Amino acid sequence: MLKNNILAFLLHLILAFITLLLMAYYNPTDYLLWGITLLTCLCYVAGGIFLKTFPSSLKNLLSVSVIAFIGFVLLGFSYMIVERGDSTGGIGWIFYYAYNPPFFSLFLILIEGGNLDDHIPILLLLNLLPSLFIWIGLEMKRGIFNGRT
Repeated sequence: MLKNNILAFLLHLILAFITLLLMAYYNPTDYLLWGITLLTCLCYVAGGIFLKTFPSSLKNLLSVSVIAFIGFVLLGFSYMIVERGDSTGGIGWIFYYAYNPPFFSLFLILIEGGNLDDHIPILLLLNLLPSLFIWIGLEMKRGIFNGRT
């Protein structure tokens, strides 16, 4: 299970780095950002297929949960150092943005200039997506090898 967590974390870091490079190079519009995010989600699912599966769904989920856990820690850290009432969040969100670029950028589009403090539950849900998509890939692999579709 530890090996899966490490590999999933490395997969997440590689995809985050590639996404950051794409966003920096192309300066994405809303439509391009949605496309990059969708492509990243598909890469997470594909990455999950290459990890080791376990007999239960819960063990598969726990084997990739380190991504969400680290995301929650960075989210809490960023939230604590941000000046309240700021609409963009400023420099305090740089660590979380670097860790989860496609979903944080998507979050900023979804709230469209609103106050970050009012929309933290959305960010908490978006933080779960990388682990969730890798878990979907693991479950697909488990279903295929067990003869289920």
